Amino acid sequence: MPDLVAMLKGVPGPLRHRCSQCDKTSSDLFRCSACQGVRYCTPQHQTEHWSVHESACRRIKQATKLLEFTTPGKSIGYAWGVMSTRDYMRARLELSRQLANLNTLDGVMQSYQHRREMLTLCRSDQLGLRIILPAIMLRLDLDLECYHFVKWWSTYDAVGQYDMGHNSWPCLHVTAHAADAFEDPSFLLGTFPELNHLVAVFLLKLKLLMDVVTTKVARKVLAHCGLIRDLHQDIESGVVRSPLSAQLCRKDANALHQMETKLSGQIQRIAAKIALTNSNFFVYLFNPDKALTTTPEAYSSGSWDEMALAIQFSYATFWETEGLLPLLNNARACAARGFGSDIRDTMESSASKASKDGHRTVNGSLKDASISRMWDYLTYAVTDASFLGPWSKRPSKRYFRRAASGV
Repeated sequence: MPDLVAMLKGVPGPLRHRCSQCDKTSSDLFRCSACQGVRYCTPQHQTEHWSVHESACRRIKQATKLLEFTTPGKSIGYAWGVMSTRDYMRARLELSRQLANLNTLDGVMQSYQHRREMLTLCRSDQLGLRIILPAIMLRLDLDLECYHFVKWWSTYDAVGQYDMGHNSWPCLHVTAHAADAFEDPSFLLGTFPELNHLVAVFLLKLKLLMDVVTTKVARKVLAHCGLIRDLHQDIESGVVRSPLSAQLCRKDANALHQMETKLSGQIQRIAAKIALTNSNFFVYLFNPDKALTTTPEAYSSGSWDEMALAIQFSYATFWETEGLLPLLNNARACAARGFGSDIRDTMESSASKASKDGHRTVNGSLKDASISRMWDYLTYAVTDASFLGPWSKRPSKRYFRRAASGV
């Protein structure tokens, strides 16, 4: 099993074509001719990297060869339901897994393409591809496609009459006017939501929020750099991550503030639903190593195994979205500062000492509170993220200092 922790904690930022030996980005990189999943800048680097890449390359070649000896036949739409085509589906699933494990742009893109096509071959999705694909789409910046995908799976059978067996019925189709990634996420917050879909939309909303913050920061910098005004919009368009954020450069300051407030509120609601759906998720998001290295075979709703799979599917997207994890960690820090005095008072009370939890440390209680209550402090972290002054003078610190002094 690859070292998932080390693999995922590579170079932050979007997936790009890089030399697998030195991480150099270039338009002149060449692919490994055997697996087509990794790239190099020189033959020497390919040779030096072979000891690392060899086992993965052989597994991909083996999976590709196995796929050549199987066929989906004419069972499009219900391939898993026909015994004679299951070998093909298993072989293709294994190939998609091995490609994804490369953790390169080529590997992730090819894995995504295989899995999307497999979902077309098997509309009822007995292989559970629908819970894996949204986070992969976000890694590839297919943000609108991700939102369409999640919304369709969340709403396709609202009246209980949809039949997956009818290939002529629309599948994974959401009209453009019905899917706005900035819209209210109420469709997703029902009684029995899919955890991975909640996490995907949560990630997408955070990604958009980070782009709003980045746009505000860019404007502050541009206001003092002396560039001609005509260049500002081009620069602002270039600093955002999501293709859906291209519109931000045309928004005035008031509109950006409204969008920031709107997204923050939506994120808080989705986070509350995630915590209700699986109480383990946010605990392990900030300490993911154990979840990333376990191998769940089955899970039930709300279980530790469900959380571990959700972390494995989504953590790369959290890591690769620049500024996202620092933003969430600062929200936790703000929550700890905001509730620190209350927790210490409680821990020192005689009632607490007599309770079964009296042995707990202040730091342990602060950690729990910082995770459970961090969403109430997200706006403080967002304000800090767009602050350009010394970190020691960030707005949240000034606020808590005034609050402590009773000013």
